[in-house]
Amino acid sequence: MNYLNCNSSRFGLLCLLLFAGIAMLSAQNSMPLLCTMYGEFDGAQLGKFLASLDFNGDGIDDLVALEAVWNPDGVYGSPNGTFGRINFYWGGEGFDANLDASISGEVREYVTGYLVSLGDINNDGKEDLAYVGLLSHTHIKLSIFLGRDEPDPVPDYELSYPYPGDIRGITVRPLGDINSDGFDDVGITIGRRYTESEFLILDGSSMNLIPEGTCMAGTHLIHMGGIGDVNGDGYDDYLISRILQATGGLHNRITVFFGRESIPPCDSLVITEDTNGLIDTFVGPLGDLNGDGIDDFLGWKGQDFKIWYGSSALMPEWDLFVPDNLYSMGACSYVLIHGDYNGDGYSDMISSSPNYGADGSAFLWLGGANMNGTYDMRFYAPHSISEKFGWDKAAGDFNNDGFCDVAISQPYADPDPIRTPGRVHVYLGNAGLTDTTVSNEDDVLPPVDQASLWDIRISPNPVSVNNPCITINFIGQGYKELQKVRIEVFNVKGQMISNLEVDHVSLASGRYFTRFHELSSGLYFLKISDQRGSVISRKFVIN
Repeated sequence: MNYLNCNSSRFGLLCLLLFAGIAMLSAQNSMPLLCTMYGEFDGAQLGKFLASLDFNGDGIDDLVALEAVWNPDGVYGSPNGTFGRINFYWGGEGFDANLDASISGEVREYVTGYLVSLGDINNDGKEDLAYVGLLSHTHIKLSIFLGRDEPDPVPDYELSYPYPGDIRGITVRPLGDINSDGFDDVGITIGRRYTESEFLILDGSSMNLIPEGTCMAGTHLIHMGGIGDVNGDGYDDYLISRILQATGGLHNRITVFFGRESIPPCDSLVITEDTNGLIDTFVGPLGDLNGDGIDDFLGWKGQDFKIWYGSSALMPEWDLFVPDNLYSMGACSYVLIHGDYNGDGYSDMISSSPNYGADGSAFLWLGGANMNGTYDMRFYAPHSISEKFGWDKAAGDFNNDGFCDVAISQPYADPDPIRTPGRVHVYLGNAGLTDTTVSNEDDVLPPVDQASLWDIRISPNPVSVNNPCITINFIGQGYKELQKVRIEVFNVKGQMISNLEVDHVSLASGRYFTRFHELSSGLYFLKISDQRGSVISRKFVIN
């Protein structure tokens, strides 16, 4: 229906002004600040780590914040020592900054560690919380607090290792329900100094530790974490990143393990054979970014985010990257967190960097059928003096209004003499959030039969194994607008076997020639991307 006819000269100026106004409004995304929590005293470091979960089982997300330098004397540097405290803020329509419950323990018990939301591992309708940290410089300990109406200061489950010694760290991540028995499961990585790392799965139904070594023996394992049901079969899946060499960490293989009835499952898909560079390992689920009903995930982050869209026929090649290394995590937290911040049915994602600029920032990308790699909103640090805004973050509908909210922490000042209590800021999701970057062209462009600007043709196809020369024809005017593109070629295992850069001259000419060396017969994938993300991909065969 044509609601407004802008062809009339009488209404021309009015339409221009109206559309300009709409464009300006759409470019001014905002998530209002609901409240700010403060630590009990200067130097308390509230917000050193955050978690979001329905701990009390009322159906509303709760916020949990670690106050890492808290002590019962209420002063920094108390002679009685530092204890640390886990603070709970119950979700609800009246959600505010008031502390509702807390857990404190022995000296240095909750100081040098982090929080993890585990899901519902005992299937009682309440979600469960883990704290992982160094206790009194003698033990590294995992403590699990099962959800209940009020938190119990005594952990329901503990796993402890002497420190120092062979153990150099424990990483804990939720896996979801990987065997679909109704109980969420937990992935535990035991980092060792002198031998290969150890992977364990905590089976929620039995609370037994099951070695995840059946399929992965003989490698240097560094990370395991849940990514959702990425192939749509009803079982949650998880990802393993492992170092291919005993030292260095520059070469990492990324493997997706598909959930099934038995634990651990052995069927897997290698999505990246070798990262050829250092990566951030705390990657994870992203919900359903593109609205196809299947979970998506961040596979790894090097110089950019590599994102895969879930599929019943998941392929090794990634679908979207965010080409910037300025968006990063603080420590031991997810690189990206997700939630539906504008209630449009698509999952959205937020990253943060406490070192972006002088005070830190956070960034929001809105999901959609044609999502791109350009952020749609930036969170600026509230008034601060180098207080590490964006150190950690957690997503949840804390005020129960149907929109996902985000908590972003600002735990301490750097340098240390400028002490602050630590702060946690909660920002409200709302329906006004819109994609401000659609004019930049989204990553998933219209199908080829509609996209005359962005087609390509590979010739010959199939390619002779004896003469693996191909011509890439850039069809359409869109490529003439780009300064350069990257061409990557992958085999069916997800191994990158070629990485080329094509300049503006070749793009404008509409043709690029290349030769592949020592390729065997088989199916290959060619992907073209510019600075915003993937433009288009095609398959070709060598025989």
